[in-house]
Amino acid sequence: MQRKPNETMKLTSALKDFVSGEDRAVSPVIGVILMVAITVILAAVIGTFVLGLGDSLQNTTPTASVNFADSSDTYDASDSDAIVISHNSGDDLPYADTQIVLRDAVDNEQLAEFDQGWSEGELTANLNANDWTSSQNAFTTGDSITINDNDGTGGNVDLTGDVTVQVIHKPTGNTVSSGTVTVS
Repeated sequence: MQRKPNETMKLTSALKDFVSGEDRAVSPVIGVILMVAITVILAAVIGTFVLGLGDSLQNTTPTASVNFADSSDTYDASDSDAIVISHNSGDDLPYADTQIVLRDAVDNEQLAEFDQGWSEGELTANLNANDWTSSQNAFTTGDSITINDNDGTGGNVDLTGDVTVQVIHKPTGNTVSSGTVTVS
């Protein structure tokens, strides 16, 4: 089978164009642009994840099982009312990062707040004096905090009825534990 001269010329012309690269597709340019775009997007996503994860790891709220109980009858011989906050298990709560807020459970009015004054000695707290003391730097498993309303300074906090107690992690502002105690 012989080819006609026009067919041979067309084939030769097409072969020359193919070899010379005049009819090349734009695939290499599009491929480079897509690879650069994918790299930039991937770098942005990874960077955002890493930077966001780093911040959240530093500011995680500790978890702890904390119990709240009325100890007015056993606290002392006087007529003072008292609440005992016991750390049952979980993460240590550094005193510098811990705040305790007492609220009236009925109208949510804040009665008292403790977040400073930790020092050496037996772990106790006083509503009116803001005097927290501890032999350690953290509220740990097995520790108890006793809060009473009789510090001898004539304070005006009435620790009776239903009291909501919140243990707050100050760096995050999140509540570690909360509960309501009926103080008699």
